[in-house]
Amino acid sequence: MRDALIVAVLIVASGSAAGATLFVPDDYTTIQSAIDTAGTGITIVVRPGTYLENLDFKGKAITV
Repeated sequence: MRDALIVAVLIVASGSAAGATLFVPDDYTTIQSAIDTAGTGITIVVRPGTYLENLDFKGKAITV
């Protein structure tokens, strides 16, 4: 997970994050952790499975 977070930070810092796609649970173990990391314009793809979470989009313009 730490490596995925570092990659996500580098993508955001490079300015190329718009239009990027994050995958749960491939890149992030929870949907909320992907939302927390996501910047504007990010798409989060959630693989089939059961996720017991309360989601807070924090006003971000992202697609899940």
